Amino acid sequence: MKIQLISTVAVITFYWLCLCQHKFVVSCQCLDDQKSLLLQFKNNITFTSTANSKMKQWNASDDCCIWLGVSCDKEGHITGLDVSEEPIFCVLDDSNAIFNFQYLQILILRHTNFTGACPHTVGKLRNLFELDLSSCGFNGKVPNSLSNLSKLSYLDLSDNMFTGSTTSSHFQGMHHLVRVRLGNNFFTGSTPSSLFTLPSMQELWLSHNKFSHLDELVNVTFSRLEFIDISFNNLSGRIPSFLFMFPRLTFLDLSDNQFSQIDEFVDVTCSALTTLNVSSNNLSGLFPTFILHLSTLYDLRLSSNKFNGLVHLNKIFAELKHLTELDLSYNNFSVNASVTNVDPSSFPPIAELFIASCNLNKIPTFLRNISTLTFQGPMPPFPEQVQYLDYSNNKFSSFIPQDIGNYMSSILFLSLSNNTLYGSIPDSLCNASNVKVLDLSLNNISGTIPTCLMMMSGTLEILNLKNNNLSGPIPDRIPTSCDLWTLNLHGNLLDGPIPQSLAHCSKLEVLDLGFNQITGSFPCVLKEISTLRILVLRNNKFQGSISCSKANKTWEMLQIMDIAFNNFGGKMPRNYFTTWKRKVMHNEYEARSKLIEKQVPINPYFHYQASVTIIYKGLQMEFVKILTILTSIDFSSNNFEGRIPENLMDFNTLCILNLSNNALSGEIPSSIGNLKLLESLDISQNSLSGKIPLELASLHSYHI
Repeated sequence: MKIQLISTVAVITFYWLCLCQHKFVVSCQCLDDQKSLLLQFKNNITFTSTANSKMKQWNASDDCCIWLGVSCDKEGHITGLDVSEEPIFCVLDDSNAIFNFQYLQILILRHTNFTGACPHTVGKLRNLFELDLSSCGFNGKVPNSLSNLSKLSYLDLSDNMFTGSTTSSHFQGMHHLVRVRLGNNFFTGSTPSSLFTLPSMQELWLSHNKFSHLDELVNVTFSRLEFIDISFNNLSGRIPSFLFMFPRLTFLDLSDNQFSQIDEFVDVTCSALTTLNVSSNNLSGLFPTFILHLSTLYDLRLSSNKFNGLVHLNKIFAELKHLTELDLSYNNFSVNASVTNVDPSSFPPIAELFIASCNLNKIPTFLRNISTLTFQGPMPPFPEQVQYLDYSNNKFSSFIPQDIGNYMSSILFLSLSNNTLYGSIPDSLCNASNVKVLDLSLNNISGTIPTCLMMMSGTLEILNLKNNNLSGPIPDRIPTSCDLWTLNLHGNLLDGPIPQSLAHCSKLEVLDLGFNQITGSFPCVLKEISTLRILVLRNNKFQGSISCSKANKTWEMLQIMDIAFNNFGGKMPRNYFTTWKRKVMHNEYEARSKLIEKQVPINPYFHYQASVTIIYKGLQMEFVKILTILTSIDFSSNNFEGRIPENLMDFNTLCILNLSNNALSGEIPSSIGNLKLLESLDISQNSLSGKIPLELASLHSYHI
């Protein structure tokens, strides 16, 4: 969530960027007394001198205004000191020289290892407007002298071991405070009520303490507060109503306390809340209906309380139209998830929905219409007799059930893609004899590819097992009736040769076997597949020549060929590219820039689109929508030798050409000027000689 800060904080941020980068608006010369104080500070503390230490680089012969972590004003007074992350191990006592910098405006001691109490003399630094003592190791009580720092706009005491109470007297007169962080300490008693009413306050972090009481306030309508976090304390009783009356408050976290009552507040229509978290308390009663009037809510969390009664999801969705996260889990709610006669497009953009232990007896049918939703945990039971099932892009983490095939007799489309599923592919999945699309990509699935799965390619049209941990050979049991359009096994641990039976897939357009450990010579059997458009063999262990003298067919449609990072070698056959008819396909039909896609059964409006990773202009990019006019050849990082074939320059529609990291020799063909559509060219790391052809200058759109 974005928190907007007022201009004072913006000034602090700019000032501090200048300090951290040692770029100063004014030119100044350090005063001798200021340098002396800095050296006293350095000499009176114990720190481990490391290569990255700022103070190690403080040289007495240099102007102290250019020392790391130090900034000065134009008169040479020290105005900023940052020794954060320094390996300091000592007590910071009241006599330390650091408290004699009368002009100091910024003091950052974050993530040091001072021990003992915070010195009372910190109150001498009356010009401070930023004080960061977070993670310093301080303990004991906060010194009362803190109230002397009336110019402070930012105060961070978080992640220490402060104890006792923080009273309003600590912050009395601090009218410029914008942000206060007191979290992760051991503060007790009441929260300091004055912090809620300071005129400039915007962010208040009080979480992870032992506060036990929150005083009720009367008038907060003029407050600038935007962010309040009081989570993980010991607050109990009724949630004070004033917390919902701040006109600018967008974030309120009261979770992990012991609140037992939340009232039905009369008027919250002026509230700007986007996040409300009251989870893990002892709240009881019915769903608080006033929440439905918090029309700006994005994130609502009520989990782990004692709420009860019936909750209608359709009513929540109808009123909270911006909701992206909703957590009702672990209460005594009975959630009515029936949403009928409602246009799914009117649902809020739900990304996370938690309704565990809400007395549901089935997965709500409307969930399939919420494309932004993310589930996590084990997969729910599979519905029977379903034809289209898409559980992709969630956070399911479990085995694929061994009996999954028992529920798939009617399935035509099954996607479990982009989860964290593990274990092997169950053999029972082969019982899904009617499946056309099977996508298990982007998981942690291991083991071998079941032989029966490859035998299903007589009905399968799309098989995507990309980016898993599958190992072993690709089963050579593909039937002659192979109907595959896409076979994507990219990014696994597969080994052995490419199966000869793959030649049976006469309709195959997309074959991606990249990033595996597949061995053998160039798979000339693939030449039998004239429909092939995309061939990726990148990052495997292929070797030898790519010549296929016995091949009878040609790749009439091939537009992307990537065989980079293998051990292919020898000369590039001169006739290799003459049989590749794609080079002249620039007719009107192709010029329409159609996508490589396949219509999915059941849903005529949904098309499964091919994707491929290509090195484009030196960057690895994934193309998820591939136009039929995109053409790419990547033979890089092999052992090819000899001259660059002249007929390669006849590919007048070629967009990407990468022949880098080979042993090519001779001159660059002057006919390279024929590649009018070339956008990316890489022929580096070869043994090419001669002059760079002038014709390269005619290629206005390419990147080399």
